[in-house]
Amino acid sequence: MSGTATTHLTAIRDGAKAYASRVKEAKKVQVAADKEAKKVAADAKKVQSDADKEAKKVAADAKKVQSDADKEAKKVAAETKKVQVAADKEAKKVAAEAKKVQSEADKEAKKVAADADKEAKKVAADAKKVQSEADKEAKKVAADADKEAKKVAADAKKVQSEADKEAKKVAAEAKKVQATADKEAKKVAAEAKKVAADAKKVQATADKEAKKVAAEADKAAKKVAAEDEAKKVAAEVADKEVVVVADKEVVVVVADKEVVVEVADKEEVVDGVVATPAPTPTPDTPKKKMKAAVAPTPWMGQGNALMCQAIITNHALFTQCTKTPTAGEFCAACDKAFAKKGSHTNGTVADRMAVAADEYVSPTGKKVVGYGKVLATMGISTEDAVAHLATQGIELADEQFVVPEKAKKGRKPAANKRTDADVGDDIAAIVAHAAKGLQGFQDSSEDDADSLVVDEWTFHGTPYLRDETTNKIYTPAFPHSQIGSYNPDNGSIVRLE
Repeated sequence: MSGTATTHLTAIRDGAKAYASRVKEAKKVQVAADKEAKKVAADAKKVQSDADKEAKKVAADAKKVQSDADKEAKKVAAETKKVQVAADKEAKKVAAEAKKVQSEADKEAKKVAADADKEAKKVAADAKKVQSEADKEAKKVAADADKEAKKVAADAKKVQSEADKEAKKVAAEAKKVQATADKEAKKVAAEAKKVAADAKKVQATADKEAKKVAAEADKAAKKVAAEDEAKKVAAEVADKEVVVVADKEVVVVVADKEVVVEVADKEEVVDGVVATPAPTPTPDTPKKKMKAAVAPTPWMGQGNALMCQAIITNHALFTQCTKTPTAGEFCAACDKAFAKKGSHTNGTVADRMAVAADEYVSPTGKKVVGYGKVLATMGISTEDAVAHLATQGIELADEQFVVPEKAKKGRKPAANKRTDADVGDDIAAIVAHAAKGLQGFQDSSEDDADSLVVDEWTFHGTPYLRDETTNKIYTPAFPHSQIGSYNPDNGSIVRLE
């Protein structure tokens, strides 16, 4: 045999030996397992036997407990039956009592009903008696009223007769007065015609002097407030009485002599002061309702974060703009003015709060004017201002209303004798004062309006002041009330009602 075959044969023999050894070991394990299984089976049989014994014992105990329970149940049933019998007895007793109570209640109800019926009949009888008495009283009152009505009618007839007599008497008197008035009117008309002729002569001199005085007055107007100038003019013509006669005429009484003077269409003279009234409305322009000047609200030291943060002049009080901001901190008008000028002309709330209230100076160099002086310029009394501010919950110290005194300038005493030329000079001064008010307004308008950039503007020959930003139209005369707005689309003024 070759070496390879021998090797295989040896390997087979060794494998067979190993297999035989494993088989032997397996049998040995099997024997041990069978032995253990028998032991386990014996133990299990013993446990089963013990369990059967315990089960029988438990069953016996359960049977005993069941017997005791049955006895207890029978006892409870007996007690329950006894209680039920007692409850039935009590229920019958209660029912009997309830029946008795119901019977007594029925009797009481019948008695109450009888009493109520008796009372109702008594009340009805009393009511019938009262009704009868009321009918008698009503007939008596009606008779008295009829008698009184006849008496009043008679008195009224008598009064009417007397009124008719009095009316005829008054009509006669009125006719007599009318005749006298007609006669007097003719006399006055003749006098007026004569005075008009004299005034025409004076007018020529007045026109010449007016131009000269107007130039001087225009220069002085920038330094003197409108109210002070009015007082000055009033002092100069204190010995004259000036009244309005017509749209183009004023009557000046000097030493008991009446002189009629023609003035400009847009001027009128009242108590020695020339004022510029609202424009006379044309047929297609409704009259506006003028508003009285209202005290302005002063700067109170703090700004309102919900309002525009720009400062407006507000008669040189320099207060916060009251309009609502649009996108940022400023309103549309102030934003537009900023875009046009590159800055806020009067500063901002932050600028105003950075210094003392009376020390503020605007970026253009304008200073704060005292509240008392502003009120005096506007012609508003302290009492009216205090009442108006009280409606806003504002109370100012007394010193806020003080008006600083101005140094008085010397004046040349007037001569006792006055000629027609002197009268012409005085009238020229009055006319020039009105012209000065219009010419000087543009320089001071920013101090007299609520932060409005206004320009002189003429519409159909009538002078106005116009805000180019909002197209609002104001009167040229103080307090520069708004009369409406200009509509550039149709070229008309929409008047305020």
